This record gives sequence, structure tokens and C-alpha cells, in this order.
Amino acid sequence: MSTQHSVHQDIHTHGLADDCERCSEQAEAPWVYLDQSVLRDLVERATSKDRFSLMRSDAEGIAMTRVIDAIDHVGKLMEAAPEAVVEDLSKRWNAPIAVVPF
Repeated sequence: MSTQHSVHQDIHTHGLADDCERCSEQAEAPWVYLDQSVLRDLVERATSKDRFSLMRSDAEGIAMTRVIDAIDHVGKLMEAAPEAVVEDLSKRWNAPIAVVPF
């Protein structure tokens, strides 16, 4: 990451700031730059039916869109090969994941 945060409120409580170059970078690849707490909050808000009212800034809107895009990509992979995806995620991320039939 090449830029510095401008002066703004903590992203853990107020979200990514619009007038901050570093927040803009973080919004483009939230899974790379954000810590687990901020990313978890972003995923929960991005997947909410009220997601558009939960965006606190344009930068957060971008980050939420990136999260939805990532979920869509995983969804497509799960359609194609759910067992392989689950096995790989379990091995590489040590994630307790189970395939749940719908």
C-alpha cells in the first residue's frame, strides 16, 4: 500500500472515509488490507437486505461491492465443484466449513 491515511475517524467505528487515499485503496481490495473486525462488519452489512442504507461512505460502497463480487465468485465455484472448494478452503484457511444442501 503506497498511501497514507488522511486524518479521519477510526474505520472500526465509522467505516472507510471518502477523502482518504488509503481508504480508497482498502476499498478496492478489502480482503487484502482490512483486519478481520472491519472485514467481518463489511461482509455482514454487504450481505444485509438493507445494505444500501448501511453504507457509511462511497468508499464503503465500493468495498461492499467488492465483497459481494467475491461472494458471487465463490458461489459460482461452489456450483461447479463444492467438495473441492470446501476441501481447499478447509486446508488452506483452516476453516470449519461444511457443504449444506439447500
